[in-house]
Amino acid sequence: MVVNNAGYGLFGSIEEVSEEQVRAQIETNLFGALWVTVEITDDRGHGSDS
Repeated sequence: MVVNNAGYGLFGSIEEVSEEQVRAQIETNLFGALWVTVEITDDRGHGSDS
């Protein structure tokens, strides 16, 4: 079992947050979880390359 609870939030109005900050948050919160899931499914032989 894997528990992936990494992530963070940005606080403030949209005018105060840069595109770079939003992209970094998406990399961590969305793609981070995706990459962990892909690694786990590949290790168990359930990935799309199997």
